[in-house]
Amino acid sequence: MVEGDFAAFLTAFPPLDRQPLDAEALAADVESAFGVQVPTALMSFWREVGCGSFADGELHFFGSDKIAGRESLVTWNQSPFWGMWL
Repeated sequence: MVEGDFAAFLTAFPPLDRQPLDAEALAADVESAFGVQVPTALMSFWREVGCGSFADGELHFFGSDKIAGRESLVTWNQSPFWGMWL
């Protein structure tokens, strides 16, 4: 049985490649790169759930480092393709 604040999420979207992460370090990276404060709920999610792929790979939460061949959250959000919508 899954426990914790995100038990319903983990039950509905079982982890495929779940990795722990340092929520404070990732928040500092996000704040430094984008000048925004990370919401408390997202910090709680990172602390309890971490990052990685869920629901047979349908969902992916980026972390601080390359995980399973994916770039970090900050690197992904700085990708040039985002400029297409500006």
